[in-house]
Formats: sequence, structure tokens, C-alpha cells
Amino acid sequence: MPTHAFGWVEPTCGLTRGSTAIVRGDLALAWRYNPSSYLVIAAGALGSVRFVSGAVTGRWLNARLHPRPLGWVAVALVVALLWAHQQRNAQFVMDSRA
Repeated sequence: MPTHAFGWVEPTCGLTRGSTAIVRGDLALAWRYNPSSYLVIAAGALGSVRFVSGAVTGRWLNARLHPRPLGWVAVALVVALLWAHQQRNAQFVMDSRA
């Protein structure tokens, strides 16, 4: 990333390495790379369950979210906290080669 030259990381930096660490069983390392890795793994697992369930039954589970303004504020707060966490670990995320 061009921003790494300035010591700046994005909220998504480390997602792949964090997800790989979860699959390998190193949960602490996954959290250090990117806490959102847990959401990526959970979404993948739920998507797999949805696919198998739909393929077997012929009925597909759909979910619709209609967040209210407070929900958007909560999402913005979580992203800001994630970004702050990533910035605290910027050197680790940029320099590690897992």
C-alpha cells in the first residue's frame, strides 16, 4: 500500500494474515493482525452453511438489515476503533511476513 510509506495502515490491513492465523489456530496472532478477521471467518462459515442448507432443501435463507441512524453511528464507531487498533499495530502489520 502506498500509505505504508507514511506509517499509515487501513482498517483492512492484515485481514488475510489474520484469517490464516485463525484457521491455523493462533487466535492471539489473528487478533493482533486484524480483529475483523474473526468476522471474515464467521461470514465464510455462515455463507457455507447457507449454501449447503439451500442446496439440500431448495429453500434459501435471506436476511435483510435496515439499520437505523443509531446503527450507522455504531458501525462508524466500530470502524474508528478498528482503525485506531490497526494504527497502534501499524509497524507490526507492515513489517511481519507470515
